[in-house]
Amino acid sequence: MSLTLHHHFERKFDWNTSYFSIAARNLVRDGFANLRGGVYQTAGQVRDDFYAGHPPLTAWLLAGWMKLFGTSDAAIRALPLAFTALNLLLLFGLVRRTFGAPAALAAMIVCSLMPMTVVYSQYVNMEPFVLTFMLGAALGYVAWSRSGSTFSFLFMSLCIVLGCWTD
Repeated sequence: MSLTLHHHFERKFDWNTSYFSIAARNLVRDGFANLRGGVYQTAGQVRDDFYAGHPPLTAWLLAGWMKLFGTSDAAIRALPLAFTALNLLLLFGLVRRTFGAPAALAAMIVCSLMPMTVVYSQYVNMEPFVLTFMLGAALGYVAWSRSGSTFSFLFMSLCIVLGCWTD
């Protein structure tokens, strides 16, 4: 997965990455307040597969990442890779709490070798981020169902809301 960090964006295959990168660069350049936090495209850039209904959290995450690490292609590609690594750790934690450490290790290894995991760790899209929030919500639910903790319920609820704001 890390081999793709230094590949330049290719619009034919990286349309989502370039779309969210343009939106995030606009947010970094013009400011969150000036753009009212919005994600926009200029006339003539809309394609048939453009999902106008996506909430802006993916672009906001990327804009924050760009503020910290820069706007190079490698820096942009590092964000979904970091979230994919976090997802593997969250998957390990969830499966470990439910089925034990050996099953968790097996699940993490299998998931890390899946072609879908490799593909979605290469470009900025909603999938790695939504998976993070879904796994967080699942961990919160497991903790809440076992202990009845208010914190666990609030954590689960926050992850659900963040997942909805991402995709």
